[in-house]
Amino acid sequence: MNSQFRRSLLTAFLWTACLPIASCGDKGPTDSLSQVPTRITVVPTQFSLKVGDSVEPEVTVRDQDDARITNPVLSWTISAPQVVSVNGQGVLTALAEGGAVVTLMSGSASAIIRVSVRPVSKDRGGPCRILRRHERTPVVEQ
Repeated sequence: MNSQFRRSLLTAFLWTACLPIASCGDKGPTDSLSQVPTRITVVPTQFSLKVGDSVEPEVTVRDQDDARITNPVLSWTISAPQVVSVNGQGVLTALAEGGAVVTLMSGSASAIIRVSVRPVSKDRGGPCRILRRHERTPVVEQ
């Protein structure tokens, strides 16, 4: 085979193999380097907790093509860190009575969560309640 024919054959093969991949338009996962966060959705956006309660809101970050970004980089700021804290996994913990606004950011996208914390009643001590995503009944840990 001459070299011109081999190059043509190789070019045809590469176009045939790569074109279906490059033309995928299902808004599924894409290259994370090309994803730009444009929208953050938080469910729920408001919590009423007792001191000692913890909760993990469901956070979804979408890019410029409305595709979900898996493992987005999030930063959290809290208006009253003495009232609520957040750990590296996004779990909010009620520390003291009061109110706080928690702001999440990923790139230029942002969302807020409003948290109100009430004291534990004096007649009911005991273990902390941990509320998991979309659960209405607390899980009691001892």
